[in-house]
Amino acid sequence: MNGAQPTGRTTVSAPDIELRDIRRKLGFTHALDGVTAHLPGGRVYGLIGRNGAGKTTLLRTIAGQLRAKGEVLIGGQPVYDNTEVLNSLILSGPDVPWPADIKVKQLLSVVAARWETWDQRYADQLCEDFEVDTRKTLSSLSRGQKSLVSIVIGLAAQCPVTLLDEPYLGLDVQNRELFYKHLLQDVERNPRTFILSTHHVDDAARILDSVVLLDKGRITGIGTLDSITERIAILSGSTTAVEATLGEVGASGSVLHDATSSGLRRVVLDTHGLGVGSARDLAARIEGSGVRVASADLEQAVLALTGREF
Repeated sequence: MNGAQPTGRTTVSAPDIELRDIRRKLGFTHALDGVTAHLPGGRVYGLIGRNGAGKTTLLRTIAGQLRAKGEVLIGGQPVYDNTEVLNSLILSGPDVPWPADIKVKQLLSVVAARWETWDQRYADQLCEDFEVDTRKTLSSLSRGQKSLVSIVIGLAAQCPVTLLDEPYLGLDVQNRELFYKHLLQDVERNPRTFILSTHHVDDAARILDSVVLLDKGRITGIGTLDSITERIAILSGSTTAVEATLGEVGASGSVLHDATSSGLRRVVLDTHGLGVGSARDLAARIEGSGVRVASADLEQAVLALTGREF
């Protein structure tokens, strides 16, 4: 990286995002099913969920590209068909449907004309650092190269709300590291509200302030990384001891996964419904029961809260 500092940018505010009972159906499927959340501005959020969980649909709804039941507010104003709000946000990603035959240089010119906050010198720096060939057409680029172009657009637009849909797709380790570095430096220089959908949970942890977990169109968890991991407890022991413990703590509605093998039962619990703050608190509560309690790591917690087993 050449170390040049972006100039000519307009410092922007970092508005809150309010989601109120967002619902959208695709055919007979609920792509979004009562999504409700308050996301304070000035933070970097990770939107995490398996394929088909509704991440892209939610981002497109926040960006005002899709109409849904409920209400999306940015800075207290509705998004849909609101020019002032739409001018303050951008959704970028390798699968955003730009014209396939457009050259990268032309695309960047289009984007520069669209957003008043566009920083051309920063865009040039990013293209240089990521070695983006702006003479090529989008259709000639690999998946990873398209991701790099989407990162250039998302960061250089300098919008108060920046939505990045799977910006890591096809990137090698070096370019992912370079992206993290640019994002952290850029947020420090010009704080904004970011939402990144991603599958790279552990990699992205260093740049995320909070995560939003999505499963089957519903938010199953939202908070800091520590709060997400602390709420998941893994219980193991004899089938009899585990069954007795589950009854004692009233955990019937908090079981995320339950498996028994060779007389050993393993249960994954969401402690939020148990009146205890964390796996550690639960361990203290059931001390002497013969049941072992372990805390989940970040990957395990995310898997549990997005409907996947580990």
